[in-house]
Amino acid sequence: MEINVTGHQVEVGESLQQSSKTKLEKIVIKFFAHAIDAHIIFEKHKALFKAEIKVHERTQRYAIAEAEDADVHKAFDKALVKIEAQLRKYKSKLNAKHDKEK
Repeated sequence: MEINVTGHQVEVGESLQQSSKTKLEKIVIKFFAHAIDAHIIFEKHKALFKAEIKVHERTQRYAIAEAEDADVHKAFDKALVKIEAQLRKYKSKLNAKHDKEK
């Protein structure tokens, strides 16, 4: 899975890139082993940092989550919790649909 990390009006350091990639990959692979790609965007708005995560799953479905906080790492962690909930919900829908067809 390819993960891109970009920053708008904020410098994304190597440690932030590596930690965010590692955390996101762990969550995505937990639910979808064949996810195509993901994009993490960090932005600075006045005194807050915004983290946005987009995950592209192989069924052409996108999961998008965003969060804001005064700390960039906390903003990413909040967005990660949201994306995990979305992926879990989507995975359970797929499993329910698959079980229903049997």
